[in-house]
Amino acid sequence: MDFFTYTGKAIDLENLQPADICIEDIAAALSRQCRFAGHTTWHYSVAQHSLIVADLLPRADALQGLMHDATEAYLVDLPTPVKKLLPRYTVLEANLWRVIADVFGLKQEMPITVKHADHYALRYEIAQFFPQAFNQHAATLMPDNRAGWHPLLREMTPREAEGRFIGAYYSLRNANA
Repeated sequence: MDFFTYTGKAIDLENLQPADICIEDIAAALSRQCRFAGHTTWHYSVAQHSLIVADLLPRADALQGLMHDATEAYLVDLPTPVKKLLPRYTVLEANLWRVIADVFGLKQEMPITVKHADHYALRYEIAQFFPQAFNQHAATLMPDNRAGWHPLLREMTPREAEGRFIGAYYSLRNANA
């Protein structure tokens, strides 16, 4: 069963082709999706999260960090506890990642540096959006007991997040070429 993307492509997730994937669809979709199933005080997108992850990484891993949640452009961002309840989602996500990684020349296996940056960004986000939970679990969330902060963790329109994501993509792609 096909669905349509921002650029008008009709794609079948069970028969995905490299031509189905483009940076414009990824940037548009991620910039319009809220993290934490929308349980934030302002629109905080997956694209912004990805920009923060990329910014936390050395230049060599930054493109991988920017694209680490690209599958969510096609499968939507589900909170991790929900994903664990949906084994078929995990299979689709893994298959989709293989195609996306191939299209953009990314590593199939997510580097440990990206995983660490992703978790560190999560700490920033929890400190920002869920201060009670952060304060209650500060020692486990941020071992140095400092609330997280990042200059990109601010209110941003979907259009701005989309533009920054596209700009970061081309900057990082050209730097790694």
